[in-house]
Amino acid sequence: MQGNNRIDADRPAPTIRAEHHGNIEAHYRTFKEDPNDMTGWRRLSVRECARLQSFLNDFIFTISASSAYKAIGNAVPPVLAWNIARSVIYTLDNIN
Repeated sequence: MQGNNRIDADRPAPTIRAEHHGNIEAHYRTFKEDPNDMTGWRRLSVRECARLQSFLNDFIFTISASSAYKAIGNAVPPVLAWNIARSVIYTLDNIN
């Protein structure tokens, strides 16, 4: 069951993993009577993984899909990186 998680629409997304075979998830609108029934589950697309990691929609991955999954899984989410950089700049500006 490694990487097989149901995505809930009202909760944080699961971790995007560097190995693309680990990003097989149930879409948040996949409803089955048996919660263990995995029919209809599919691998998240590169674009879906990128969105979950906060990459802008117009960011283009010019590499193979498997390399893109790995890059996205290994990346620091851009919004997180921006906030860390902003905090570092703020701290450095206020050191006396």
